[in-house]
Amino acid sequence: MPVPIVAERVALASLLGALAARKGWNSLQSDSLIQLQDQVQNTVRPRTIGRHELQRKLHSNPPQDFRTFQNLQFVLLEPPQGQGDILPAFAVDCTNGWQNFRIYLVLFTSHEGSLIALGFRFESPESPGGSSKGDHNFYHLQLMDNGSHRRIPFPEWIPAHQPSIPLNAENWMGLVLCMLISVYGARAANSILLEESFPGLNNYARQIDALN
Repeated sequence: MPVPIVAERVALASLLGALAARKGWNSLQSDSLIQLQDQVQNTVRPRTIGRHELQRKLHSNPPQDFRTFQNLQFVLLEPPQGQGDILPAFAVDCTNGWQNFRIYLVLFTSHEGSLIALGFRFESPESPGGSSKGDHNFYHLQLMDNGSHRRIPFPEWIPAHQPSIPLNAENWMGLVLCMLISVYGARAANSILLEESFPGLNNYARQIDALN
């Protein structure tokens, strides 16, 4: 998987930076969501990654590998409407000389008073040894089990390798857009993109069927 061209890296930094600068969990209104936020902070102890820190990592030249998931550095997203008490957050990893790009989406909620989480990995194509015949050599989504991070209460029974679900993405920007759609649905994701619009964003959005 080639390192993204400069224009795509700039677009990626703009979009992820814009998401990091939104109100996120600071927009919480209900007592139950505020209580859930306290559970996450006390149990997982995530660290919010800010716009400038995230953009600095993405603008590094030459590109420098970085991992934010294992360090529990998250962008905290606004809760989706009408879905009960759910707090979404995501982390980003760029590894293997920027050959691999992953978004770790975590949905936190509470069940019978205990914090639980469901996790999804949005991943760029993986081609072990440069082969074009790898099992996951396409943009895809996988689930996350309780071995993904010791501080996040993912279910033990989740299959983390298969299924590997193909995504309607052609590049790293497409992967971020697919993640947004998965959290909010197409209409709400479109509204967010209109609020955070920047030059070139529409070119990437047009590549995603759900946004057209």
